[in-house]
Amino acid sequence: MGTVQLWGLGRCPLWIVLCATVTVAVTLGVAVLTLKFMVVVVPRPAGGDFRVFYTAGYLLRHGQDPYGAAHLTAVMGRVTPPGGPSVPSPFLYVPWFALLMVPLSLLPFWAAYGLLDVLMLGVLAISTYQWARALGWRFPGGAAAVVALSTIAFINYDLGQVAILSMGFLVAFLLAVDGGRLDWAGALAMAGALLLPQDLWPLVPLLWVLPRPWRWATFRRGLLGEAIAALALLGTPLLMRADLLGQWIHRLLHFGATLPFQGELVGLPGLTAFAPARWNLAPGLRDPAVGAVAMVGVAVAAAVTVVLLRSPKLSRLRRPRSTGWLVLLPLGIWLLVTPYGHIQDLAAIFPLAMLALGTRAADLRRPRAWLLLMSLLAVPVALTFFTPYLFPQETVAPLGLLVLVSVAGLELRRELAEARLGAAAASDWVAAGSAASRFACPPQPPITKRHD
Repeated sequence: MGTVQLWGLGRCPLWIVLCATVTVAVTLGVAVLTLKFMVVVVPRPAGGDFRVFYTAGYLLRHGQDPYGAAHLTAVMGRVTPPGGPSVPSPFLYVPWFALLMVPLSLLPFWAAYGLLDVLMLGVLAISTYQWARALGWRFPGGAAAVVALSTIAFINYDLGQVAILSMGFLVAFLLAVDGGRLDWAGALAMAGALLLPQDLWPLVPLLWVLPRPWRWATFRRGLLGEAIAALALLGTPLLMRADLLGQWIHRLLHFGATLPFQGELVGLPGLTAFAPARWNLAPGLRDPAVGAVAMVGVAVAAAVTVVLLRSPKLSRLRRPRSTGWLVLLPLGIWLLVTPYGHIQDLAAIFPLAMLALGTRAADLRRPRAWLLLMSLLAVPVALTFFTPYLFPQETVAPLGLLVLVSVAGLELRRELAEARLGAAAASDWVAAGSAASRFACPPQPPITKRHD
């Protein structure tokens, strides 16, 4: 088709340039479409969740308890602009996150909200870039742009949410494990599990089985990192208020009992919203069926981990793909069954989606791979903004998540099959070489030049 001269990249095939141009155009188009639906079609005050975070930091800065929902809502009406939630909104995060909000509460609300969104955009872009580089992608900057301008990212920006940090923790965790830094990996696993348990708690037990070959020294380093992070993150806020940890635990224990109807849940529990009324299913933490689904999902994720750990074919995959599959596929299964996850939490699925694109995504030679990546932009627009008009309080995002986890499983199966064929071909080559050596001529003495 011809080539095009690109500054800094040399001559590139024209089809790669066209594919990259279409990718950028679709990315920007979906970003504009998302903004249009958020601002024009479904107008609502921005920073809904950040208002709770900001007020929690304000209360902690003034020596007050941030976990009282009624008091927090009353203070929120004074320290944030009009448009906050009309019902009492509890602060559920671990105390050290409230401590992080203290410096932001020193700024005016809109300045703090904008600063948080800039930080989240940076975390998402940098972590996507690093993960794409680790996977060997040729255009990691393009992947970073696609993810940072995705609908899921915009939902986080709009709410002032921090679920984007789940991807930052994930990528840093994977790179630390591959680099042999089990102490840092343990600290990152514990920090992520304490901040976003609905997304990242499986990282803590996964670290106990990831190091291969298993040695007590590496296991001890991971445990030490987890212990230090837990002591630092749980103990530091107690210097400001001695009862913070107890208040947080009390809030978590009573959260499920007082939880109102939860709409727009992701994962299979979100599908219970579509069940007939006569089934008496309550989406969220209060329904026993949701807990049963979560337990079955944890069992399936654990079984997948055991099978992968025992598979010699997985070790033949290039790192960090082998480590990524061990971590991200069980994590994707957990996100599929988590009892309490919303659409902004799907930021944790980005690394698995990039892994599911396959080994050939590096050179953009798989249009269906880029179609999957672009679906991360386009599909949530329909799931989030169109389905409420058809099914109020519900979303079909669980189906999209189920498809993505299924595609990832099929890609892993293909890669393992290729690894098995590659190992068989190498074994046949070695066997052929050994057979040839048995029938080879005996070694001859070296020929020397005769001097007459």
